[in-house]
Amino acid sequence: MITIPKLSKNIKIIFDILEIRIFFTDDMDYLDISKDGEYITYIRKDRVNGLINSGVDPWEVKNKDLIKVGRFFNMYLDKGQKYIESIVTKIKTEIRWLNGIFDEFNTVSGLKIYKYYKTKNYENLYGGIYSSCMVNKLFARYLLYILNPQVCKMLVLKGKNGKIKGRALLWKTNKGSYMDRVYVSDHKDIDLFKRYAEVNNIINYEEKVKLNPYSYVVRNNYTGVEVKLRPLFRFLYFNLPYLDSFVFKKNKLYLR
Repeated sequence: MITIPKLSKNIKIIFDILEIRIFFTDDMDYLDISKDGEYITYIRKDRVNGLINSGVDPWEVKNKDLIKVGRFFNMYLDKGQKYIESIVTKIKTEIRWLNGIFDEFNTVSGLKIYKYYKTKNYENLYGGIYSSCMVNKLFARYLLYILNPQVCKMLVLKGKNGKIKGRALLWKTNKGSYMDRVYVSDHKDIDLFKRYAEVNNIINYEEKVKLNPYSYVVRNNYTGVEVKLRPLFRFLYFNLPYLDSFVFKKNKLYLR
């Protein structure tokens, strides 16, 4: 027999966001998701009536059965492994967002941008954030960022002990805010930055490169996107940072 079990608020939100539609067999009820997004929790239906008759709210039961999120969707979705893996990653992103992960983001500018290009301020010394070509450079290489706080900031994902797990530059362009390439130690955290951009109506690098960059820019009316900078001292022209998304020309950055 196929029935619809009772779902927690978080499960409903996630299923709606990801447009997941599942019919369940009748052995699971009171489905929820663990705080880390690793497990689906549930109560077997043969236990439900006994709990209710004993005056116990099934939602408050501590010793629920657990099943890994990936295994759960393998059971109920007739999809390939890559699709299941992408769903699992998205679910972990959404549950972290629902649990207040955005409180772990912080926006900085000026000298703090320089601070977070130093590997001593990284929680983990691996991944894209550690291997980036812009880490641990001479101070002058960051002056374009530091001297333009009105148009250049950095979004950081906070880790432990004042260190960070990820970073991305935020630019104020003539057509709205733009999030540059994301650098993280754990690749899965890129989805958190993308979610942050989506919620805050910020266009982002990860979306731009998903298709041919030029067609993306045209399709979204992002032609002519520019960032106006303060005039730079002559010597800074020889110390420009590597730019993932822009080209520099006459004290302006142009989206490429």
